[in-house]
Amino acid sequence: MQHIRTRLFTGTIAFMVLMGLIQAGIDLHSWSEKHKRPLESRLGVLPPPGYTAQYQSTAHEIIELEVEFGLVSHERGELATAILDRTIEDFADLNVPEQPTMHELISLLKRVGLYIGKRYIYGGNTFADGLADGEIDCDLRSYLYLAIAENLGVQGVGVMYSPGHAFIGWRSADKHQFPIAWETTTDTGEIANFASSQYRKVSSYDHEYQIQQREGVLAMYRAIIADHLFDKGEKAQAKDILLALKEEDELPYYQAVLSQFEDGIGYAKNYLSHTNSQYARYLIANDLYNRGEKEEALKQYQEVFAETTYDKTVTDRLGELHSKAWVGWYIKNIYGPTARGLDRLFGNKDESKVIAEFAQIMPVLFMLWMIFWFAITDALEKRFRPTVIE
Repeated sequence: MQHIRTRLFTGTIAFMVLMGLIQAGIDLHSWSEKHKRPLESRLGVLPPPGYTAQYQSTAHEIIELEVEFGLVSHERGELATAILDRTIEDFADLNVPEQPTMHELISLLKRVGLYIGKRYIYGGNTFADGLADGEIDCDLRSYLYLAIAENLGVQGVGVMYSPGHAFIGWRSADKHQFPIAWETTTDTGEIANFASSQYRKVSSYDHEYQIQQREGVLAMYRAIIADHLFDKGEKAQAKDILLALKEEDELPYYQAVLSQFEDGIGYAKNYLSHTNSQYARYLIANDLYNRGEKEEALKQYQEVFAETTYDKTVTDRLGELHSKAWVGWYIKNIYGPTARGLDRLFGNKDESKVIAEFAQIMPVLFMLWMIFWFAITDALEKRFRPTVIE
């Protein structure tokens, strides 16, 4: 019996080491992909001190907001502005009608997608940092698309929001033209597949799936800035921004961010009453956990886990609270890290279903590994066992 326990223990440790090596390989891949997109690919010459914008766009105003609220330095803002100007300049010679046909617009969107894919990887923080570092995610990519369309004079292009995601939308003034929703996170961009859960419309609010242009995009980005300020500990300023936005508009995202404050659990519950938002459940679960109501917190974390399979806090808390200790250990130590590694490898929310399905077969892989481990250790033991001469 002790012999079997030893093999189980060493096999489990070996499996975790193997997963760690795979994780290191994924991280190395991400690092190499980033370094294939140096700053020189986005900006030929560094801007002089005091650089001012050569073009105007909603994206330029987003950079100005980040500088205004102290999320990035003036120097970083100037660098990002120069990169944004260079991007717009690279498309300035295109001849696109103000009211393009669907095929003309798709041709432009594909061209922009290829341009972004060659210069950026998926990721990022603020818009200015993303431009400078070569890492931009769904909403930041959408702002580049929008800036190019605005400066080409293309009408009807804007940003669309769904819970946790952003993409490009277009609706022509010609009612005979079919509207377009464009996913920005692939290397080339593509027509959005609304069967994917990332586009789910979870609430009764009319704002979801509306095409937001300058005013709506800037309002949403102010809420995102408030989220950044909250993370930096500047909670009073963050709350002031959100309450001012909420007075003008009841957009669900404002309530979601307000839910993070100590007195904000009511916002989270109100948000959840209008939606099926996993983000609201996550905030409520954290509140229950912090108040010591572990059983109720577990129920909420399990609801979140059903859709958000690789959030670290969720997998860690499930590891701690799960009624079956071995299931909790597996979720925390094997399933979660593997799924997060795959998410970084794919770098695209479209792959979330693949990630979830792959992570779910991990128990089978673990069992196969243990069969292999027992076989190989048994063979080695027989090979090197000393021969006893009677």
